[in-house]
Amino acid sequence: RQEPMIRTMPVSWCATGATDTWRRRAPRKELHDELMASYWREKKDFEKHRVSLRKNLVMTLNNNERERAQIIQGGNSTIGKFSLDKVNSLKDSKKSEKERSSYQNKYKEEYEEKLKAEGARP
Repeated sequence: RQEPMIRTMPVSWCATGATDTWRRRAPRKELHDELMASYWREKKDFEKHRVSLRKNLVMTLNNNERERAQIIQGGNSTIGKFSLDKVNSLKDSKKSEKERSSYQNKYKEEYEEKLKAEGARP
C-alpha cells in the first residue's frame, strides 16, 4: 500500500529539497472529518442561539400584548395614567442625559482651561 510521505527538514544540498527523515503525512480524510465535525458543531450552536432569540422575541411580544390588553381593559383613566407615566419617564431620561452631558462639558472646559494656563494645546 502506498503511503503519502513528506520530508521533515529542508536542505539546500538535496535534489529533492529535504533530508531523508521521512514521516507520514496527515491524511486528508482526517482533516476533512475534523472540519466537518467543527462545521456541524458550530451549526448546532447557531441553531440553539437562533431558537433562544426567537423564544425571547415571542415572549416579549406576548408580554407587550398582554400589558396592552390590560391597559385597554382598564378604561380611559388607566390609559391616561399609563400615557402620563411613559411621558414622565421619557422626560426623566432626557433630563438625566442632559445633566450628564453638561457635567462632562463642565469638566472638559476646566481641563482645556488648565491646559491653556500651562501653555499646552488641547
